[in-house]
Amino acid sequence: MIGVAHVLSPLSVNLPRWIWMPSAAEGWPPERLALAAALLAAVALGVAAGLISLRLRAERRRNSERARQAEARHLARYRAVFEGTRDFIYSHDLEGWIQNVNPAAEEVTGYRTPDLLGMNFLELVAPEDGERFRALLVAARRGQAPPALEIRIRRADGETRLLESRLRLARSGGLPAGLEGIARDNTERVRIREALEQARAAAEDATRAKCEFLANVSHEIRTPINGTLGMLDLALAMPAAGELREYLTTARESAGSLLRLMEDVLDFSRLDAGQCRLAREAFSLGETIRSALAAVAEQAREKRLELRCHMAPEVPGRLVGDAARLRQVLVKLLSNAVKFTEQGEVSLEVTRTSCAGQEGREGGVVLQFAIRDTGIGIPRDKLRSIFEPFNQAESSFRRRHGGAGLGLAICSELVKRMGGTLWVESGVGQGSRFLFTVRLERAGSEAAE
Repeated sequence: MIGVAHVLSPLSVNLPRWIWMPSAAEGWPPERLALAAALLAAVALGVAAGLISLRLRAERRRNSERARQAEARHLARYRAVFEGTRDFIYSHDLEGWIQNVNPAAEEVTGYRTPDLLGMNFLELVAPEDGERFRALLVAARRGQAPPALEIRIRRADGETRLLESRLRLARSGGLPAGLEGIARDNTERVRIREALEQARAAAEDATRAKCEFLANVSHEIRTPINGTLGMLDLALAMPAAGELREYLTTARESAGSLLRLMEDVLDFSRLDAGQCRLAREAFSLGETIRSALAAVAEQAREKRLELRCHMAPEVPGRLVGDAARLRQVLVKLLSNAVKFTEQGEVSLEVTRTSCAGQEGREGGVVLQFAIRDTGIGIPRDKLRSIFEPFNQAESSFRRRHGGAGLGLAICSELVKRMGGTLWVESGVGQGSRFLFTVRLERAGSEAAE
């Protein structure tokens, strides 16, 4: 009991003596013990509450400091973007009076920042765009969200610049208060775009002029060449000595080669200019193939080559497409096969195929043509380049066999326009196999089957 009294002794200042200091005769009755315990608990609770309060205040101070530091970092980042960007950032009230600008404004407008802060934005806007800007201010006063704006301004030096602005309606107390914008100087980009458009138009005009020139020149050249060929055919039909006939035959072949070259150049220029339009007419595939084979039959017979053709039973006989262009591709590939084959055979195989949904449309059909020869073949590293204009597998081919290297480029483009692809499988000494696909439509009753 003496120990409890000793503990309570610091509290004796404000407590009556009868509470904490019993006489020796009295002892410690139960009610005094309970009161002492209650006092001890109250003191402990007060101390704990004080410690908790101190800790909470310290935590609040730390949180406040962290929030202040985070806000400072946020403001620093905002200030860095605001001052470091090359875009013109500005704000003005609903009358157009400028309230704030970033440093990039001086480079864009040519005015110093203090001068800009005393100006109305209308003073910057070029006269021809003044009405549009006034209408924007009127709409902003009504609370309408501003659209993206492309507007011209007059710099301090009098130069006109084109700005692309993205605007935001600023509010105060729920009411419209002004506009905030970020503007980018698009003057140079627009100039480049206009220059490119002019260059493209000039190139298209030049291409059209080139095509017209080539068409006119081709017509003028083909007329005398056809006359020359006619006279040579008449001369070859008459009796002539062996050497004279050889001269006439060589002249006939040379004139024919020149005529084919002119046709290739004219076709290539038309394709390059996008002036080649495919016909859409019903035709007989069998007749088209027979015509193409007949065009090279004499050449194959002179070289004693066997000319074969196989058309699969599932291939429709009547189709809709451009028969003339299909025949042109077949003749060119068959002619090349005969030209580069000294012995053996040249074959044409036609089958029906399906290529990645190309037959999805009703009545559509995809055909594959394969022209195979037993000729000299093509080096594997040249298999792709031979389809480029003015390119051949070897420069010696041009000297030995003639040609300008346009035939395969023309065929590749024509096949592409017919919805297909042209490719080749070959190797030196192994012959060649040219394959291409075209998308056509079945004609008449076959389309309904």
